[in-house]
Amino acid sequence: MHNLFIKEKLKSISIISLPGGYEAYTWADDSLYLRESPQRKEIHLEEKRVDSNMFIAVQSTTETTIYGCVGVRMTPILSDFYIPMPCGSVYFYDKMRNLLNADISTGVEGYFNQHVKSDPIPFYPVPLTTHSGVFKYYNFKELKNTQRRTFLVKKIRIEERVPEADSQVEDTVRSQIGQNYSMFKDVLNRAFTQRPIWPIKGIEKYFKEHQKDFQSWKWSSVKNILACIAYTYSTGPWKKLWVKYGYDPRKDPSTYKYQVYVWKNVSKAFVIMDNPEVYDKIEETEGFTQKVFSVRTGFLTDQALNYMHKKFSEMSMPAPETSTGKLDLFDNLDFETLDD
Repeated sequence: MHNLFIKEKLKSISIISLPGGYEAYTWADDSLYLRESPQRKEIHLEEKRVDSNMFIAVQSTTETTIYGCVGVRMTPILSDFYIPMPCGSVYFYDKMRNLLNADISTGVEGYFNQHVKSDPIPFYPVPLTTHSGVFKYYNFKELKNTQRRTFLVKKIRIEERVPEADSQVEDTVRSQIGQNYSMFKDVLNRAFTQRPIWPIKGIEKYFKEHQKDFQSWKWSSVKNILACIAYTYSTGPWKKLWVKYGYDPRKDPSTYKYQVYVWKNVSKAFVIMDNPEVYDKIEETEGFTQKVFSVRTGFLTDQALNYMHKKFSEMSMPAPETSTGKLDLFDNLDFETLDD
């Protein structure tokens, strides 16, 4: 069995089939509610009363029993499209409407049961919809990409083994760049000859300085070649920096100058070498560096980190102004007085 909701005195009669049986519904005044509705979030817009009734019925294989009717409320809701009624359904629903408008006990059950014995219920697109209050669910993709996404960049944790260049990645990038791939790669390789570790902003600056070598190509396309030259760390002192393939910064104590320093504000993180004041202080101060690599501090010591913590935690306050002498309340005030 399943429930049939029959709407009366509308432009057409709608028969709405809902699962759950008659016991799955509960009455509350003039409204009907579905128990344990899966729709948890709804947006309740302005409601208004319409001149119509909804009849509650249960259909079996041989007959339809009408239990009663309740008032119908029309709720304006958002909709993406509308499906009109097929022409073949017009006669059936016109007949049902005429019977319901006359008297509910004058043949509506007999006509309906007689029709469903030989023919299915004509299709009627129900003018009723519910939607979630989370609007992002409306942003469906028309076509889903079933291809596996290729991750070009080699990202490793600080404790993992240094990776080697991947020939498949190089073939992928070569197909994207085309015949200019080898020339562009040589230009970027010269940057990693100058220094083995680069931040992404530093490489982008290098790209702009050598724009002629890259012809009219944009940085968004050329930067894909980096995956063929260098790898990057996801954790540790060189987090998010590009390191040349074959180079292990954990074995070279001089790589402390490439370490990333972050304190409180991530957006103000910087490479030690790119801050001349901090870099010179570490260079000239004994005890700020160490020869043994540490996962937490790299080749810097806690003493060096404490120095930077203190330096970047200090707030420079302007000195208060000092007055040279006692000021009168009316100093520097020019005004006129009008006497009667």
